[in-house]
Amino acid sequence: MTEQNGHNTGQLEFPGLSFTGRAVLYAHEVAAKLRCDVRHIYDLVDSGKLRAINIGGLSERRYLRIPIEAWEAFVRDNTL
Repeated sequence: MTEQNGHNTGQLEFPGLSFTGRAVLYAHEVAAKLRCDVRHIYDLVDSGKLRAINIGGLSERRYLRIPIEAWEAFVRDNTL
């Protein structure tokens, strides 16, 4: 997140990684932003590095949704 006068502005440091106006994301959308395979996103979720919710109650990955807060935390925590 970028800071202004020592305060967090709530904006990602890399605007190209933002999803303006979204509450949840599909795994394939996150994969497209990171230019990686969607299987890598599932691996990140499985390892606990990226939080997600399962809206279907089944173990099928197609029901995973990534809250925007989890995406922003992932970007923030993995920015060098």
